[in-house]
Amino acid sequence: MKLKNILIKYPFVPPFLVLASNLISSFLTRFFIGGHMYDMTSAVDKAVPFVPQFIYIYVLAFVQWAVCLIGIMIIDREKSVYYSMGATFANILSGIVFFVIPTVMIGRPEFSGGGALTEFIGKFIFSADTPPMNIFPSLHCLHSWCCLRMVFASKKVHFGLKVSNAVFSVLVFFSVLFVKQHMFVDIPAGIIIFEAGLLIARLIGLR
Repeated sequence: MKLKNILIKYPFVPPFLVLASNLISSFLTRFFIGGHMYDMTSAVDKAVPFVPQFIYIYVLAFVQWAVCLIGIMIIDREKSVYYSMGATFANILSGIVFFVIPTVMIGRPEFSGGGALTEFIGKFIFSADTPPMNIFPSLHCLHSWCCLRMVFASKKVHFGLKVSNAVFSVLVFFSVLFVKQHMFVDIPAGIIIFEAGLLIARLIGLR
C-alpha cells in the first residue's frame, strides 16, 4: 500500500507528526547548539517599533494552526496528508538550519506595556523563549503560511474562511516583528522552507 493511502487511512498521523517535529525542532535542538551564533538583525528590524498588543496575535497563531490542521484533516484528508507532511518535512529542514546557521536575537527588549494581561502573557512567552534562539527561519511564519496554502488549496473550505485565514496569517507575520520575537529575514525564510518541505512531499508521491 502506498504511503499516501496509509496516511489517508490514519488521518490523525500527519497532524501529529507536524506537532512532534515542531517541538523537536523548536526545543530539543537547543540542547545541542553551541559555539558561534549569528545575529541577522537588519535596519528594517531596528526601525520596526515594539507593539506589545501584537502578542495576542502571536499566541493565537497556535490556535490557527490547530484549527486548520484538524479542520482540514476532517473535511479533506488528501489535502491534509499533503500539507501536513509538507509542514513536517519543513520542520525537519528547519531543525537542520538551526544547527548549520544557529541564530540568536541580540538586544531583545524587556516585555512591558499594553496592560497587566498583555505584560503577563508577553513575559511568559519571553521567559519560555530565553535565550531567543532558533530564530531563522520563523516556525511561526512557516506554519501560518502552511495554513494559508492549505485552506486555499481545499475546495471544501468556504471562500470567506480562506480570506479571513489569509488576513490572520499576514497579521502573524507582522506580530513576530512587532513583539520582537523574530527578524525580518526570518519571514521569507519560513515561507521558503515550507515550500521546500512541500516539494519533498510532492516528490515522494503525497500530492
